[in-house]
Amino acid sequence: MAIAPGSADNIDVVPTSSSQAPLRAWRDTDIEAVLGINAASQPHVARLDRAEVRRLLVIGARIWVVTGDGDEVIAYLIAFPSDAPYDGQEFAYFTGRLGGGFLYVDQVAIHPQHRRGGLGRALYEHVAGLARAERLRALCCEVNLVPPNPDSRVFHARAGFVAVDQLGLPDGRTVELLTRELAEPGT
Repeated sequence: MAIAPGSADNIDVVPTSSSQAPLRAWRDTDIEAVLGINAASQPHVARLDRAEVRRLLVIGARIWVVTGDGDEVIAYLIAFPSDAPYDGQEFAYFTGRLGGGFLYVDQVAIHPQHRRGGLGRALYEHVAGLARAERLRALCCEVNLVPPNPDSRVFHARAGFVAVDQLGLPDGRTVELLTRELAEPGT
C-alpha cells in the first residue's frame, strides 16, 4: 500500500511551538538543503548524497519537508511504505515482525537553528495522519544507541513510540527499533 506525498503544490501548514510552518512534499530543488541538514545531523542519521537520495526515491521513498522563510527547507522526513523494495536492515526487521501495514520512517532531521521548535513532532503527526488514512496500523523507526542519541530516544518516547528490539548494524551502529501503533481515524 503506497503512501503518496501529494503533489508539490499540496502544502499543509503545521503548528509548531513557535509559529506555523509550511509542510510539503519533496521537490527536486530541495536536494541541496536536505543534504546540508543531513550533514549537520551526523552521526544521528545515515549520510546521504545525491546518488543515495535518487536511489531511495526510485525504490519508493516518500520525502516531506518543512519550509521556513522564502521556501527554505528547514526539516525533512524520509519514509517507506511497508511494501517498498527497501534494503535497509531495520526495515527488513519490521517487515519480518509486522508483515506489512506500516510506514517506516527512515530519517527525520531538523536544521540546527530550528531544533526544539516542534518540527519533528509536526512531521511525525503529518505522516501518522497519512498512514491512518491508508489504514496502516503502525509507524516504525529506529534510534541510535551507539553512537548514543539520548535526545531522540526521549523525543520518540514522548511521541508514543515503544522499543521492540535492538539491532547491531554492519556500520558499527547499534539501534533501538521502535513502533507506534496508530488508532483508526476518528478514534
